[in-house]
Amino acid sequence: MNYYRISAFRKLIYKRTPSYTDLITLYNFDRYLRDSLSRLLPGVEVYLKTSLARFLSTNYDNYKTPCSELPGGLVYLDNNIY
Repeated sequence: MNYYRISAFRKLIYKRTPSYTDLITLYNFDRYLRDSLSRLLPGVEVYLKTSLARFLSTNYDNYKTPCSELPGGLVYLDNNIY
């Protein structure tokens, strides 16, 4: 366990003197939530990247500047989209 994380949890509990059990319960919940989210986030990240890449490559012709002559597959090289 991390001392600094536990000391931050102590400030979150609104009792005057939180018990050790209260702190451990809150710490365990935080660890469970972090572990659960860390398993979900890689899939969400891949989905968002894929969706953005697909959108940009299929719709690039509608949004590109007149001076840009890149094909849709090289849309990431256009500095204007950033």
